[in-house]
Amino acid sequence: MWPFTRSSNAKNPPQAKHKRNDDHVDSDADDRDDCNVAVHQQAMDSHPLDPTLAEPQDVPLPFRFSTSSFLSLIPEVLHGPLRTLLIHSLRLGPLPPHIAFIMDGNRRSARLRSLPVQVGHQEGFEALKRVLSFLLKLGICNVTVYAFSIENFNRPPDEVDALMDMARERLVEICQKGALLDRHGVQIRILGRRDLLPEDVQIACSKAEELTQHNTKFVLVRLCQVRGVLNFCCPYTSQEEMLTSIKRASRLPPSPPVTSSEITDESLSSHLYTSHSPPVDILLRTSAVSRLSDFLLYQSNEDTVLHFIEPNWPDIGVVDVLGPVLVYQSEEVVRRLRRAVGWMRVDERNFKNEASKGVTNVTTSIILYSSKKGGAFRSGLLVVPVDV
Repeated sequence: MWPFTRSSNAKNPPQAKHKRNDDHVDSDADDRDDCNVAVHQQAMDSHPLDPTLAEPQDVPLPFRFSTSSFLSLIPEVLHGPLRTLLIHSLRLGPLPPHIAFIMDGNRRSARLRSLPVQVGHQEGFEALKRVLSFLLKLGICNVTVYAFSIENFNRPPDEVDALMDMARERLVEICQKGALLDRHGVQIRILGRRDLLPEDVQIACSKAEELTQHNTKFVLVRLCQVRGVLNFCCPYTSQEEMLTSIKRASRLPPSPPVTSSEITDESLSSHLYTSHSPPVDILLRTSAVSRLSDFLLYQSNEDTVLHFIEPNWPDIGVVDVLGPVLVYQSEEVVRRLRRAVGWMRVDERNFKNEASKGVTNVTTSIILYSSKKGGAFRSGLLVVPVDV
């Protein structure tokens, strides 16, 4: 999945019910050549773990155009202005308040280049920073990432040890003053069974949240102000989240304890780990794997758009994020138009039936329209209620 993978370094880690491996290619034996590790150790150490060495400016999200696309002919010197133009253009339309990512393919990306797995995880964390920076500049201020599954505790201990070390250092790094989250005024929330993590990682998680708890700067998005939140799911599964939510909801007053009929969608939603964030609008998974892997199952409703893209997480670029946002904008424009004007689709027979009943205090405008659906044009009636 992403920087965090399956392992056994946690405090009394639970046995996973399902031994399914989420990465088909990544499931092979983790034999690594000592020579390769030595050669690439410098690349791994080049990332600034000391917060004081953090770059003052965000590293831009690359375009990564396909070589078969004519867009690959655009000179790299124009990528910066083009990226800025795209951001300002997208901000003119409706933006999804909440995007979630299943960050999959770090190990696969490293192995395809014969690199140590740790390099893939380090690159995955850098990719997260680039994606966050792009989304925050765009005005999308609620981001949820699937960092580490509870089932991932089944991965090799040496891999998990390295991942936990990286989590302990890098989480605090991006939360320091002047770092990414501080510059954008974003709070971080660590969601999941934190008690299963090693004690030093638990301390780092608490410190990261403490460093950003005063990041209450509101980000101006169009005419609305939104507080930015990064939901970092580690360790997490949706089944465990729903179980915890049900337990919390069942303990609510009054006495005696509530019955099953009194546990509603609203009461469950208010006890979810993501209750402080709006509903998920877009859920995107990398590495061409088409499943949710027990992530945000309850939050993924009929309005959530799922996107499964081919690039591995470290290779994600502007185009990969741009596509889902454009799809959301086109669908949201249609929904908003219908809600704003109060459109109600009826056929001629239903319209005649309603007209025969008589309508008081309402005048009805009948608009003939045609729309292309399924490759063919369809005609019908739109009834617009107008108060008089």
